[in-house]
Amino acid sequence: MSCTEQRVLKYPKIQKRLKWSPEKIDRFVQLLAYRAEVVDIGGVEASVPQDKDDEMLLATLIAAKADYLVTGDGDLLALRNSHSIVTPAEFLDLQDKFYLTR
Repeated sequence: MSCTEQRVLKYPKIQKRLKWSPEKIDRFVQLLAYRAEVVDIGGVEASVPQDKDDEMLLATLIAAKADYLVTGDGDLLALRNSHSIVTPAEFLDLQDKFYLTR
């Protein structure tokens, strides 16, 4: 697993919301690495016209057949009409509805 998760969790905007210590971030990333499913994105067609660097994220969504891609990235959110892409707030709302109906 890359250090991307640790880097993103240390962004000031994210830190302001989470208020996590570096140790908690490290533990979370270790748990994420343990629970993550690695998928091969080779040969997966994924186009993010506004930001080619985001294509690997969209390819991962497709290859994994994931229920959702959770992001605040506007370039990816622009594709939500054709892919299951939601904001973090929308994802939490979906989880609340799921657990309330169980």
